Amino acid sequence: MSDLDVKMLKISLRSVLTGMKHGASLRQLHTEFEERMGKPIPFRQLGFRNVVELIENLPDVACLDNCDGELRVFAVHNEHTEQLARFVASQKVGMDSKS
Repeated sequence: MSDLDVKMLKISLRSVLTGMKHGASLRQLHTEFEERMGKPIPFRQLGFRNVVELIENLPDVACLDNCDGELRVFAVHNEHTEQLARFVASQKVGMDSKS
């Protein structure tokens, strides 16, 4: 994959995760990414064995956290996504139906 492909993957991952107020389980991330992007997360094309390894190598995009025994993925926000992240965080729980 080219540098442009990696940049697009980062944008896509952050986009998917930003809307998930309580982060995403690995299964949720796989499902949501494929639904939104029309293809699975291309971790193998980047030389990673699994999505966890990919996420660990994209600390500017996402982070992993163990929440009550479940590994969850959270967006890491930057100056371009911080305002959207604050908006999502302020939403009522009922609006966050997938997590």
